[in-house]
Amino acid sequence: MQLDDDYSLWRMRTDGSDPHAFFGADDTWVGVREVQFSPDGSSVAFVAESREPHPAIGQQPCGCGFIRPLELFVAPSNGGGARAFAATDSMPFGRPTWSPDGTRIAFTDNFGWVEIVTVADGSVRTLTGRVVSPELL
Repeated sequence: MQLDDDYSLWRMRTDGSDPHAFFGADDTWVGVREVQFSPDGSSVAFVAESREPHPAIGQQPCGCGFIRPLELFVAPSNGGGARAFAATDSMPFGRPTWSPDGTRIAFTDNFGWVEIVTVADGSVRTLTGRVVSPELL
């Protein structure tokens, strides 16, 4: 797997030959980042921007520019069929981290809270409040 300069995800052989896009151009997201394989390698979790701009939360006073909310997605590692997990009021922000058994994914949201999503049903629970780096204390 390789991310390119446009934040697209590509799949290829270990020698770099036979590259092809992991997802199609008609997907509901853009700007793939923070890619993490599940422990058994069967799924991949990633953070990406919604294709739909949300002016209510991101339009600047001048009327220009939008913020595209980041969402957490999970897809089979052989490509296609990604599922969005947008059950929280906040936006996934930090690197998704799989549980050892591959049933849950932890991430930090836009407000610094650590949240856990259960992959089977999409339920989300807050694990901690804001995370502050010890270096800042």
